[in-house]
Amino acid sequence: MYSIRAVDLPSVSPEANGASDEKGISVKISQIFARVSLFFKEMQFNFKYLNCKIDLSLGGADRRRVFNKDKIVAKSGNNGRRGDIGKFLHPVAADQLKKTAETHHVTMIDESSFYLKPFSDGVCYGDSLLFSRRVLETGDVRSVANEFEGGAPYDAVLLHGHYDRLIDNMRNNPKFPSNANEQRMCFAFAEERELCSFEEDKYVLATDKGHIDKHLKEFNLSDNPLARIWCITSSGLATQKIKPEAPLPQFIQQAPLEYRNFDQVRKSEEITQEIAGLASSTTLMKNFSRPEVLEAVPSWENGVFRFTLPNYSSRGKLEGHHTVVLVKEEGKSYLFDANLGVGWEDSDGQDLMDRLFTYYCGKLCPPGQQRSMWSEVGSFVSNFLNGRSNPPLFGEVENSFTVQQMKLSPAQAAG
Repeated sequence: MYSIRAVDLPSVSPEANGASDEKGISVKISQIFARVSLFFKEMQFNFKYLNCKIDLSLGGADRRRVFNKDKIVAKSGNNGRRGDIGKFLHPVAADQLKKTAETHHVTMIDESSFYLKPFSDGVCYGDSLLFSRRVLETGDVRSVANEFEGGAPYDAVLLHGHYDRLIDNMRNNPKFPSNANEQRMCFAFAEERELCSFEEDKYVLATDKGHIDKHLKEFNLSDNPLARIWCITSSGLATQKIKPEAPLPQFIQQAPLEYRNFDQVRKSEEITQEIAGLASSTTLMKNFSRPEVLEAVPSWENGVFRFTLPNYSSRGKLEGHHTVVLVKEEGKSYLFDANLGVGWEDSDGQDLMDRLFTYYCGKLCPPGQQRSMWSEVGSFVSNFLNGRSNPPLFGEVENSFTVQQMKLSPAQAAG
């Protein structure tokens, strides 16, 4: 007893007490700052959620442009839920993401934890994966639709967060050079390809090793390995974008391993789908036109199909891409759109998808008809004033409609 007391004596000396008090005060101040930070972050999330809730309440007219009023199963929002805000305040560990990525030979630049963005950028990709999996697991679209009423479940937001993290952190681009001459080379290399009028010409440049050698020589960078890797990586990304199914040239395949993830979107989707318990999707159509996809819809057997489509603003500007899910049953089709909800109709799904494409890409001129320039301008102005999507006034809607058939992974199906 006394020996223990003797050992403790130094810890209660005035000097030790002063150091302990300072440390304790420092810890308390840090805790206060952390609590204040969490409080303001929570307030910010609540404010953003309120805006999402208002958008959901005012979305009736948009919803009825796609779904018949009496055939809406659930109203959803492309955002997280207020009840999950407590979870969103804390970072998500990247362990599972890193482990799954490695099985796909993908290296992440940043393996640290990260925060989800449930109320900022939309979560349609994660929403579509979770909706697909739940429908495949239960076979009951209506009960699954109720799980998405009012917003995305936490697991959908998490899946979308994994996807975004992969897109941002897959190691496939060397660091952009800081040297002025190297930067000029990079800009000139990319610009020369973009100035080509035809996709085939862009593809020829992207797959021409001699073009890279010539370009580097012009800027006296023939012996600069990082400049060469930048050009090869840029060519690989362009090749995958222009002709996704074409084999990569040998000189691109021989790029250093850490820069070979040329098709970021495809690999990110495969990894996220595996985390979601889904098998690698069967791609039915990739980078097809709107009419081609609509024509094909009736020919598909019953199943779950995920669509990726371009999204145009009322000014006719491409704002990005959106993803939705079509579920085909015997004599009936269900459509899930994270922005709108779940609706159905007694059809093969073609009319349903046509209305959806019009909602995001503008109205298509009927086959065999031609509208005058003034008619096109009048339609454009009318849509603009009503805040509706417009196809480009000069040019065509991008041929980037992609359709994949969704299936459960073997492990998920067995479970």
